[in-house]
Amino acid sequence: MHSIAPLKPSGLRSSHLTLLDSNIAPSDSDTILVRSTNSRIDARLVAIDNEISLLETEKASLSVLRAENQAILSPIRIIPPEVWADIFLWTLPPSYEVSPSPRGFSQSPWVLTRVSSLWRQIAVSTPSLWTRIVISYSRGDAWSLEAVKTQIQRARGLRIWFIPSRTLDPAPQLEMFQLLVEQSPRWEEAVLGLTRPMLPAFTAIRDRVPLLHRLWLQWDDDHTKADMNSVDAFRNAPLLRQLCVVEGFTTSIQFPIQQLTHYDLDVPTWMHVRILSAATNLVQARIMGDFTEYTGVPLVLPSLRRAYVASIEIIGLLTTPGLEELGIRMLGAHAPNPGPFIAALVERSSCPLRRFVVHGAPQDTLIAPILHDLPSIVDLAVVVSIGGYSTQLQANALISALTLSPAPNLDSISFGTDFFDGIDHCLFVNMLKSLRLRRAALVSSKRFPPLPPAFWDGLDELRRGGLDILTLEGREAADLMDEWGCQIMFH
Repeated sequence: MHSIAPLKPSGLRSSHLTLLDSNIAPSDSDTILVRSTNSRIDARLVAIDNEISLLETEKASLSVLRAENQAILSPIRIIPPEVWADIFLWTLPPSYEVSPSPRGFSQSPWVLTRVSSLWRQIAVSTPSLWTRIVISYSRGDAWSLEAVKTQIQRARGLRIWFIPSRTLDPAPQLEMFQLLVEQSPRWEEAVLGLTRPMLPAFTAIRDRVPLLHRLWLQWDDDHTKADMNSVDAFRNAPLLRQLCVVEGFTTSIQFPIQQLTHYDLDVPTWMHVRILSAATNLVQARIMGDFTEYTGVPLVLPSLRRAYVASIEIIGLLTTPGLEELGIRMLGAHAPNPGPFIAALVERSSCPLRRFVVHGAPQDTLIAPILHDLPSIVDLAVVVSIGGYSTQLQANALISALTLSPAPNLDSISFGTDFFDGIDHCLFVNMLKSLRLRRAALVSSKRFPPLPPAFWDGLDELRRGGLDILTLEGREAADLMDEWGCQIMFH
């Protein structure tokens, strides 16, 4: 780079300097001199601007080079691939949001393959990132058969979700299901909705699920159920431990019953009895059936720890020496009083019942006496899942009853609802203040409505006092309430 010598005042003529320091009018020769000097100054200014531009360009280039050079020393470069793999696993969305579809390609794990060559290499070589294959035709997405094939190649074990639609063309759905069935020896979990066109492929699963340990089944309609004389596709599943069947059916059901530990079935009463009579290793059971007319043999479940029942009457048939948690459903004022049934169960079984869960429309006149009569109960969970003004009144009445007459040993309360607007928030805070609790939870499947600052200030005051309080809303709250009801959760 060449520089032009700077112009200095000492290089100017004395007459020029005199003009600079006075208001004397310049002569013709002075005018020529001044204009010549300005030309030289202009030339110098242009040269300086060019130098500055070149310097700024060089500075920017050097700054980029320095940043790139410094990146070589970044600690991120020495993170082992296995650590990256663990980090990537935390980026996976919930199962119900995973999908090999155009919408799903913008999520993990697919999006990880487009960040850098290193990330792509790590993501593609981490089988646990590709385990979940979630396909729900009810969403209306365009499901990619090739993408599913790619995901299957990258995975090791498979956790399958397949929910068909009766309103869409069955051909592509069947093709996708057949692809998944071919991989059934690699299934570890399966969530399956079944339609009539899928039945031939479904029967091909028989005796081909050596790794399956969790299963969820749903029949889409009565016609499909009527076409199935027996469900025996999973009769020889050596690792099957957790079973969920929704939308009750009346066909024969064949599962390795004695090895089941988790049970969540909506089936006829006779089928419940047949299965429960043999399921001696059950640890958790959700029994969705009507036992109001059943007077058969008692059911002994020696390993059962958690149970939820839709029919109070079944409690009178159970002997559960290990039962620690019991959930019931209350549907209105005409429901039978569960107190005598529960008291008889505890006495008959000598079980250490510690947690009591109520779903539906809780009645304070029934729940409060149970807590007082059974001092072993230290944990209460209530889910208000039925709408209506009367239900809201019942919920608030229960909160009042717990405030005015607290159970002697209660140290934890969980309160969930689908209808948060009807709950007296101030009354809830006052209840927490009146009880000597260690933990409390307030959850809503919908977003909390705008609440007065005094409500949140009251919760903060309780937290500062040492109370462990959980507030949760939305899908996570709904899942938590389902789990309180002993539903088998697939995440």
